[in-house]
Amino acid sequence: MMCAAQRRSCCKKSGPAQTLKTSSANPENRRHEKVGLMMDLTINGTVRQVSADTVLGVVAELGLQDKLIVVELEGRIIEKEQWDRESVRQGMKMEIVHFVGGG
Repeated sequence: MMCAAQRRSCCKKSGPAQTLKTSSANPENRRHEKVGLMMDLTINGTVRQVSADTVLGVVAELGLQDKLIVVELEGRIIEKEQWDRESVRQGMKMEIVHFVGGG
């Protein structure tokens, strides 16, 4: 498993990763813990290790949840309303596209 510093460096291109594990000594913090194994996803052509198991989790892990983005998973556009229900598995390919203004 990767430490938080390694996770941040692997996600630099997509923005800062969030800290995924908090102290479980305080019951209030338990709901923020991520339990599970890391898996490899190909995100925008780069293999990255993530611990999330849904599209929403991956987007949040990459720090993009507040951005206007479109997610394609295995060649299918995933509607934002489905992100929390769409599972990701080892080796899947994901494209994340964001919009920029200007001309």
